[in-house]
Amino acid sequence: MLTEQQRHDFFQRGYLQLSGAVDASDVEIMRNRVWAELESHGYLKDDKSTWPEGHAAQLKDVRKDDPNPMDNELLVSAITELLNREWKLRPDWGQVLVTFPFNVPWRVPGSNWHLDHPFKQPDEYLTGVNVFLLLSELKAHGGGTSVLEGSPVLVSRFTERHPELETATWSAWKNVFRNSDPYLKRLTNKNETSSTPSRNAFFMEQETVVDEVPVRVAEITGAAGDVFICHPLLMHAVPIGNVQDQPRMMRTLRVGHGPTTSSTAKPI
Repeated sequence: MLTEQQRHDFFQRGYLQLSGAVDASDVEIMRNRVWAELESHGYLKDDKSTWPEGHAAQLKDVRKDDPNPMDNELLVSAITELLNREWKLRPDWGQVLVTFPFNVPWRVPGSNWHLDHPFKQPDEYLTGVNVFLLLSELKAHGGGTSVLEGSPVLVSRFTERHPELETATWSAWKNVFRNSDPYLKRLTNKNETSSTPSRNAFFMEQETVVDEVPVRVAEITGAAGDVFICHPLLMHAVPIGNVQDQPRMMRTLRVGHGPTTSSTAKPI
């Protein structure tokens, strides 16, 4: 059973962390398979001169022979409690995300902020959750997904106050949403570069109240084997920069009530 703090983290902050949810031996096997696949593309684990900069792609083969996430009692119990109805999960840990170190200043993203689930959630239940599994230690500014803490409450309040947008396209909804407050407009300003003074400090070192909801940008960080369960209305973005000396290695899957499908990013 989840603690009150975990439920608060999920429903108010937007995500909860299950530390050490996956056994170290299983994580090591999955991590080694990722490296084997990377090395088949010429990216050698022990030779950093062969590493590309930024994101690696075409890593679908590593999903084979994954431990079935449905066998993870801690994960299954948490999702069942949060969704409170029948749900489905694919038999592997989903998409592989690898971000190698690259030489750009780390900054809070100004583009690609998105949701992976419908912005209008049913009153009785949630349509699903996103799950992240860390395959290696993930430090700050190491390529972890950027998230807007408090966004589930913010998005829900905004949607309730704008019933005229209930059937709107994502494009129409996002334009009204991002222009509804100066904070959101600045957050999603893709022209604000890393040279802009105090952008990281403004968004990450303090909470800002938007529509009576405290929000703050954070990063997904943790130890190998940690699992994060994310609210469907958690706004998140592709990270800009990995200033650490190791690649970010993460698995991500989308959990829903219907047939599982690959998520489609809907950037703001």
